[in-house]
Amino acid sequence: MKKMIIAFACGAFLLTGCMKSTVTTTLPSIEEETSMMAVPTPDMEIHDDIVLDWEQGVNDIGNVLQNLNYYPKIKDVSVMVDDDKKEITIVMSVEDDITPEEALEYAERGLGDSNNAVGDQDFSIAKAEDDVTYGGLYERYGVYIGVAPESTKDDEATWLVNEHLEKGESFRKLQLAK
Repeated sequence: MKKMIIAFACGAFLLTGCMKSTVTTTLPSIEEETSMMAVPTPDMEIHDDIVLDWEQGVNDIGNVLQNLNYYPKIKDVSVMVDDDKKEITIVMSVEDDITPEEALEYAERGLGDSNNAVGDQDFSIAKAEDDVTYGGLYERYGVYIGVAPESTKDDEATWLVNEHLEKGESFRKLQLAK
């Protein structure tokens, strides 16, 4: 048995130790290396022909406005888009104990957040800026914004905010419903 182990070890030694290995490499030139690492240049041009995916846009707006970290009193959001008329309707149902001032803040912040959510599809849509613009989406679309207590959301007379911005009217201070 000992002889067999020694013979096996010698055979392994001979096979690995007696082989000559030669590695040759040709390094690429700097130009070749640079061309291999080249990343395609992104298209940074603003295109006017981007068609918004409103199914995705409605989902994005709903997800943003139902974020309880930013809208802790939100109960539900309804978003509808009439692309032919260029009109968006956003109705936020909120807890009944929301104050009128909070409702107004939800409406104003909601317009900006909705714009920014849809703007992820088309970078030519200007972002919202507090007290300056609700965003570039409203240059293209008019928007109805409503904030309604959950228990009376079906009765528009009880809504705290019920405003309309015309297409092209990207900012004005919203008012409480009368």
